[in-house]
Amino acid sequence: MSVLLVADGIKVGLNIINFAELYSVPVLSTEKSTEDIVYELKSFLNYNFASKIIRSGELLNINGVGVLLTGESGIGKSETALELIKRGHKIISDDTVEIRKISENILEGFCCEHENYMEIKGLGLIDIKKVFGLMAIENSKKIDIVINLKKWENYEIKLCNELEYTKILGIKLPVYNLPVRSCNNLANIIELTVLHSQKSRYDDDYFMYPKV
Repeated sequence: MSVLLVADGIKVGLNIINFAELYSVPVLSTEKSTEDIVYELKSFLNYNFASKIIRSGELLNINGVGVLLTGESGIGKSETALELIKRGHKIISDDTVEIRKISENILEGFCCEHENYMEIKGLGLIDIKKVFGLMAIENSKKIDIVINLKKWENYEIKLCNELEYTKILGIKLPVYNLPVRSCNNLANIIELTVLHSQKSRYDDDYFMYPKV
């Protein structure tokens, strides 16, 4: 379906209206500038017609960084996300994340279901907005890094600059594999990992973390 959109408050002439009626083309008029309309239409089309995929995990805003927290079922993703929320960080989605490719190099994550809720084993669904307030939730977030929780099995030291990567919808993202064991304070480690991910380089090569 075609639409004629006239911007900048330009008056639509009768001849244009008659022509549009002849071919059953709707005519829309706006006071907004052509530049604003093009930008808004592009954003609308990118949002509504973007390639998308559903991934299991938690999506959090940690100090402004979009973190996709992944790991096998039962490893403690929701409990770790809850601890991070208690520390003042924000959650976008629990358990499953809808990821959309909104530009050639940007992935944005959204909540799939149970918006504002988290499922905690033994408690069921809790309302994050009621418990922690409106500032604890966010509608969407650009995904910057992936933090993958793995069972602690083989302990091996590697340098932090030896990054792994994954591709989601064709866009490459850095992946940090973090080992999980009972004595781990995962919230602390994740906050440090996010801080490290934002540093372009480290002067001290001895800053290392376990490879699993």
